[in-house]
Amino acid sequence: MPIPLNAVKLLASKVMDDVPEGGGGPTGIAIASGASNLIFTDVTGVDRAGGDTSLRQLHYQVQTADTQKALDMYLMIARRPADAAVDIYMVACDTFAVRTQIAQAIASYFIPASEWGGYLLEDHIKDQQNITVLQRPGTTLPAVGDTLFLILNEGQGGQVTQAVRVTNLASSEQTYTDTSVVPPVDFKGLRCILTLDKPLAQAFPGSPPSRAFARQAAKTKIRAAMAAGAARFYGAAASSAATAITDDFIKVDSIYAQVVPSSRDPRTNVGEAPGSQRTLVLAAAPRRVEVGVTPHSRRIKVGNSNVSTSYVLPVLLPLPEPGTVVVTYRAQGQKYSLVDDGAGHLVGGIGETGTIAYASGLGDIVLKDLPDIGSTITIHWGERAAYTNRSSQGASVRPPEYTWVLEGDGMLEPGTLTLQYTSGGVVKNCSVSAGGIISGDGAGRVDNPSKTVQFRPAYMIDAGGQIACEYQLSTLQTEILTPGSPDAGASSPWPWHSSPPPAPYRCNGPPRKRSAPPAAAPPAAPRPTPAAAPAACAPCNTCRKPPGRASSPPSASAPRPAAAGLTLVPASTTAAPSTSTSRPKPAPAAAPATAPPPGATAPPA
Repeated sequence: MPIPLNAVKLLASKVMDDVPEGGGGPTGIAIASGASNLIFTDVTGVDRAGGDTSLRQLHYQVQTADTQKALDMYLMIARRPADAAVDIYMVACDTFAVRTQIAQAIASYFIPASEWGGYLLEDHIKDQQNITVLQRPGTTLPAVGDTLFLILNEGQGGQVTQAVRVTNLASSEQTYTDTSVVPPVDFKGLRCILTLDKPLAQAFPGSPPSRAFARQAAKTKIRAAMAAGAARFYGAAASSAATAITDDFIKVDSIYAQVVPSSRDPRTNVGEAPGSQRTLVLAAAPRRVEVGVTPHSRRIKVGNSNVSTSYVLPVLLPLPEPGTVVVTYRAQGQKYSLVDDGAGHLVGGIGETGTIAYASGLGDIVLKDLPDIGSTITIHWGERAAYTNRSSQGASVRPPEYTWVLEGDGMLEPGTLTLQYTSGGVVKNCSVSAGGIISGDGAGRVDNPSKTVQFRPAYMIDAGGQIACEYQLSTLQTEILTPGSPDAGASSPWPWHSSPPPAPYRCNGPPRKRSAPPAAAPPAAPRPTPAAAPAACAPCNTCRKPPGRASSPPSASAPRPAAAGLTLVPASTTAAPSTSTSRPKPAPAAAPATAPPPGATAPPA
């Protein structure tokens, strides 16, 4: 008969707790289905603040009265935790494994590989968070982020292994002496100080300097790490796309889970200026202007030979600008700073003082606590060449000017242009008079016919700001006139059908006596011509008739043709106002008016 579902039980292990002896094999205690906190306890506030990894060993058993074979059994996580900060997964382990062995199996993603091309230099003590490695010059150095294995008594009963990760690296070439030969021989060695992500769990003995760069027997061995992926993890992930039961592939949001808690979150910073440990405020109004002032830096390495609470600073070149010097150091893992007050004093916390001479670059500091051995005292400063402070020059700095042409067709209507911009978050306004003079929060001129604006704001425009313009343009009326073909007399008929005929040309000069018109010409073919100025008009300075050109009035015998629907009306004798820009000469003085004798006739006008 088939095995019922309730016959499959989950059994608790001997020790259901996060202790080194946790796990240890199955018991006969079945874990009830649907109950809470029977495998893991609630997540505490301490666990949320510092992180925690809990391990529980579980076993499954088929409890039936017969010996029916259990086939195609599987174990799965059907639902993810509701808390996004909690991950759950499964990994296979030995039946009677304890917590330390289970943790080792989880960490077996990296396994020891070939021996590193260097060895541990001299002895290292427990809780030390850096190691010193000696290797041959020119060989490859460990990289930051690499994992190394420190192995003591490898292959023996008391083997000790610790995996460490490199977080920082400092190397230098040193000279050592081999005293095992006569006479002693000097040799070069590459000394590397590796900072670790965690302290050493126990003491690891090292080897003395060797010209063969070989470690001594029974001393600590360093091996590189190799990714093996021995542990297989099983978990649950939410699907990110609709899935059918017949699909061969499914899409999930991620296949990764956090095995070990970490408070580090990788982030990127783009466009940050390096070395700007401090800024100077050049102006606060109408807006705040700051400049970075610490592009230069020097350091003092702290060691056993120079650890102290007082130091003489190295010469700062180029010379520092007042208010730009910052000195930082670490004591007991905490960072402390001394800041330049601009008057030659370095000010820090209680008991921290210092001086700086801007003219020579010399200075000294007195610290409150001894700096950590292996750390550095860093000095940052800036020079004046990096910026020019003109905030106090006031009106001597010429304001910026802007010139542009307004868009649109037509001439600018006088007095309709207004300008607006923002300075320090405050809106500034300018108006333009009919004569083109800009007034208000700025100055300048405007040429109405060409729509050209020359503007000088009275305040600095905000970064990214714009000048808003409001104006009106006159309406242009455009008409295209197409003349006819010229006749034998090289005259072209005026297109009367498109516009009214132009008025006869008038002279604005003084009244002249008009002579009689010449005799009529023989009949000829009609030729439409525009109205012309009178032939007997004497030249004057205000006449717009081209010099050397004269035309006769149309003859009565040769009437001017008119277009259909148009009636040509003779021009009146009233003189039209002149549009010439030249200044007319004054007319000669007229003779005194006298009455005509009786019976006389007046001359024609």
